[in-house]
Amino acid sequence: MPPEAAQFAGAMMGQVAPLLVGIQVGLVLGYLGQRVLGQYDVAIPHAGPGTVRFVVPNIARFEREWSIPPIEFRAWVALHEVTHRFQFARPWTRSHFVDLVRDFVSTLEFDVSEFRERIERLDLQNPDELQQMFQSGEGLIGPVLDDEQRLKLARIQAFMAAAEGHGEHVSERVGSRMLTAHAQIEEAVRRHREAEPGDPVFERLLGIEMKREQYRLGRTFCDRVVELTDEPTLSRMWESAEALPSMPELEEPRLWLARIA
Repeated sequence: MPPEAAQFAGAMMGQVAPLLVGIQVGLVLGYLGQRVLGQYDVAIPHAGPGTVRFVVPNIARFEREWSIPPIEFRAWVALHEVTHRFQFARPWTRSHFVDLVRDFVSTLEFDVSEFRERIERLDLQNPDELQQMFQSGEGLIGPVLDDEQRLKLARIQAFMAAAEGHGEHVSERVGSRMLTAHAQIEEAVRRHREAEPGDPVFERLLGIEMKREQYRLGRTFCDRVVELTDEPTLSRMWESAEALPSMPELEEPRLWLARIA
């Protein structure tokens, strides 16, 4: 590589990190602004008072696009949000989740080799190339995980799968008795979510992979626990951080039942 290109690449690698973070945050905020229906559409604990908030324009657009009765759909959204509020009202949930994420990101390493190669191949006579690279999203740097980091990641995934799975379980059990359009709503929401194979908030911002299959695993876990026992037993998962199911326990609910019995 010519000396001037090497010098340019080194300077770029020292200055590009804030730009990358800004791009990733912008992508996440764009997604949240256009798609979420309420504050707990991303099932993580929030700081501050327990106020439940809704994104009314997105709710109204969803109702129109899927021809759903507004009153029933808004009741369904409220039910979903209140269920997550029940989960995260526990004083330990936010600190536990923050600790999981902090532990994961504190040891992350990023593979910049591909990004460096793209920088080195830039045509210095064509400044538009850099702008095009960032706009495409292909220049973003992803983390490299070792076995320990995969274990830490699995703990975050288990928390989110348990929270969303429990939310869907409760929404189905209560909503199916309250709402005449419940089946239509569930189908519309399912098809709406299929447009995203995973959770873009975590995949784009932290590199935390959350596939829809993992959320479905959480729902299946909750349904199976109630089949084997009852709702009060399932609710014990929110008694403490230690009571939450691990990823292996989500896959085999009897392991969790044996541990908490």
